[in-house]
Amino acid sequence: MIGNIPESRRVTGVGLTMGVSVGLFAYGGLWLDQQFGTKPWLLLLCVIAGIVGSILHMIHVLMPEKWPWPTDAEKASRLLKVDLQKADSRASQNDAPVKAEETDRKPTGNSPEGNED
Repeated sequence: MIGNIPESRRVTGVGLTMGVSVGLFAYGGLWLDQQFGTKPWLLLLCVIAGIVGSILHMIHVLMPEKWPWPTDAEKASRLLKVDLQKADSRASQNDAPVKAEETDRKPTGNSPEGNED
């Protein structure tokens, strides 16, 4: 029983979040209906938005493995992997062996090295 306290707190928090969010969205829908004269429609739209948002929140908190979108940590790790891959490809291009033709070139008179007269 004592080992389940964190889980029960998460479930309680999700339940309270669902109730409060649906209630606040319903109140906002009522207010919008009064402002625009659209009696039930904005209330229904806001209640549906509150329910959908609270279900998504419930999935994110209680079943993170089922969460369909990447979290900030996953985004950061993906970006880091991409940056590391780009850096590796740049480094491998810079470490390419120098061709013999490039090392045997003699300076021309137009470059500073060739003006030794």
